[in-house]
Amino acid sequence: MDEEKPDKSSQAIIGVVMVILKVILIYCVVFGIWGFALNKNIFWFALFGIIFGFFIILLSVFPVIAKLRTIEQTKDMMLSAKAIWSIAAILIGFLGMITWIIRTIFF
Repeated sequence: MDEEKPDKSSQAIIGVVMVILKVILIYCVVFGIWGFALNKNIFWFALFGIIFGFFIILLSVFPVIAKLRTIEQTKDMMLSAKAIWSIAAILIGFLGMITWIIRTIFF
């Protein structure tokens, strides 16, 4: 029974923190774009994006990454989490840009 011991190296922890910050920053920018597209205060929309990104990380990504035992598992999950939530944010931001273009042309 060779059980894997948890590997809590600083490299894995720094990697997780970087993924968390990247996702939060992406959602901050995306919600800022929506604030610009709706002609509202960009600061409040960006702040809401930070809070939304934090809750995504807190509820879905962080618990999964915290339970992983090896560095390889942690790296794989970090890549997956960043890819999934970043693509969703990019699509939301793209829709915000389209909304801004439509508002500019027709209104």
